[in-house]
Amino acid sequence: MKIMFSVATSLLLCGTVYAQSVFVGPHNFVRAESDRYMNDLIARNELGSILHQRQPTDLENQTVIRMNLDTLYSSGVFDMDAGAVTISLPEAPDGRYVSAQVLSQDSYTIDIYHEGSHTFNIDDVGTRYAVVIIRIFANSSDADDIAYANELQDLVSTEQDSQGEFIIPDYDTESLNATRLSLLRLGALSRGNLGLFAGKRNEIDPVAQLIVSATGWGALPRSEAAYFGGSPLPGNENKPHELILVDVPVNAFWSVTVYNARGFMVPNAFVGVNALNSANATPREDGSYRIQLGGCSETSVNCIPAPEGWNYVIRAYQPTEAISSGDWQAPTATLTE
Repeated sequence: MKIMFSVATSLLLCGTVYAQSVFVGPHNFVRAESDRYMNDLIARNELGSILHQRQPTDLENQTVIRMNLDTLYSSGVFDMDAGAVTISLPEAPDGRYVSAQVLSQDSYTIDIYHEGSHTFNIDDVGTRYAVVIIRIFANSSDADDIAYANELQDLVSTEQDSQGEFIIPDYDTESLNATRLSLLRLGALSRGNLGLFAGKRNEIDPVAQLIVSATGWGALPRSEAAYFGGSPLPGNENKPHELILVDVPVNAFWSVTVYNARGFMVPNAFVGVNALNSANATPREDGSYRIQLGGCSETSVNCIPAPEGWNYVIRAYQPTEAISSGDWQAPTATLTE
């Protein structure tokens, strides 16, 4: 049964300002940022339902910081006051990566689901609203593979007794943006496994939670994906770099994505080449992969253009113990010879 939004919700979605807006600082940034993302989702889709992104991330419409080109996203917001939610995910016949991440309003990962039916309620989530982010692997350079991933998206379903309503505070945009900018600067100082910063409430400290909410909201916990970030040293920003990837220990796949200083992919002359992964990168004779960052030409192999202020993220989906134990170390981008 479909329940109509409340008048207050309708006013909020229309952008109407009522009462005094809520100042945002480090004390409430995580909740405010989560509510902002939820509000953006609600503006594009109904509460209590899943919106499927049918194509790889549109570079002109990146709705979340540090999105990728490796998976097709599906997402939805649910009012947990309206009852428990059951989500059903297909099992991909070819074994490709399919997951559903449930996040609370405090940006904690509640659980990661794979094939089958799974139910969660307000006691599990801990906040009134929950976000579900579904990721299905798709080779962004292969139209047939994208179409196959779309078929899997069509097999996703959710059930909830009623729709509920969406009501959040009116946050002050200026202070929200200023706090985010400060946290992005702080996050730039922390190189390494960004996945250490994402996870369940008992897996993450408050400072790390602040940083990841600004630098990579919605990041998967390190049990599901390890994130390794890097950027060029001062003075080397305009020089080509390379990453050498050897035997990345994953059960799903790995990828390399290049972003600008704000954490977004930038359109370039090599359409669609903002990321490479283990499905579309070309290996060398010894099985290793050389990924070039910047200095691309028409004849370059595995080259991702590097925009101003560039940085990169290596993602390792479903990492093995070799990553969690530190036995395997992610490479650092070095200047090309």
